[in-house]
Amino acid sequence: MPEVKACRLIKRYDNRKLYDTEEKRYISLRGIATLIRGGQEVVVLDNVTGNDITAQTLAKIIIDEGSRNLPLLQADSLHELVRWGGKVMTGGAQQLSHSLDRVLEGSLKRLGFGSNTREDVVRLRRKLEELESQVRRLDSEVSHEHNDDGTNA
Repeated sequence: MPEVKACRLIKRYDNRKLYDTEEKRYISLRGIATLIRGGQEVVVLDNVTGNDITAQTLAKIIIDEGSRNLPLLQADSLHELVRWGGKVMTGGAQQLSHSLDRVLEGSLKRLGFGSNTREDVVRLRRKLEELESQVRRLDSEVSHEHNDDGTNA
């Protein structure tokens, strides 16, 4: 995953053109997608109202990618996003986790992993939690040893 850089301000003018304030030039939706893939965070503001239209612009990028047969999300994931509607604030974290699991599951299936993908994801998640627990335990032991003898063991 690319490192995320500071936010890049994009302004949308009345003529619907998008202007990259850092590069001081107009930019296309594809150009914004390229910035994001490179790890750049973007904020898109309507130049007249000052309203944040980042979400709408990102949705347009997803539509644009889909129309070029480069779907970023599968139809079932998009259905889930529509179902969320205004529920994102109430229970949104659980829904997001569930949907991300489904996206991951679909992606793994497309990559040729077995039909027990959900179980594989659960198993991988448990392994990761075990590893994190072991790292915390080791870190705690090293810290404790350091405090006991006053040296840099």
